[in-house]
Amino acid sequence: MIAARNIQALIEKRGLPPVGLAREANLNRTGVFDILKGRVKNPRLDTMEKIATAIGVTVQELLTDMPDDSLRVTIAAKIDSQPHSTRVSIDAMFDLMIAQTQSK
Repeated sequence: MIAARNIQALIEKRGLPPVGLAREANLNRTGVFDILKGRVKNPRLDTMEKIATAIGVTVQELLTDMPDDSLRVTIAAKIDSQPHSTRVSIDAMFDLMIAQTQSK
């Protein structure tokens, strides 16, 4: 399940264990583990909203297939290797793209 994979990747990135996610989202820890293990195929929308809020993303981000981690690492490395002024421009471009996506 895409959501389970995305949640797992995001909590690992943030150093948040599943128990911590359950606490932050005010959810039953067994329910969170069941989602992460793929035992719950279609979590309720309110559950996904709580998880998204706890992680700091949108529900859409949890349900969208993310690019492979190796691609993300490659892109991040290329951006990091750019001069500061270029990184600032790239950051501004991403902010604009996100704002346009969220306004739709």
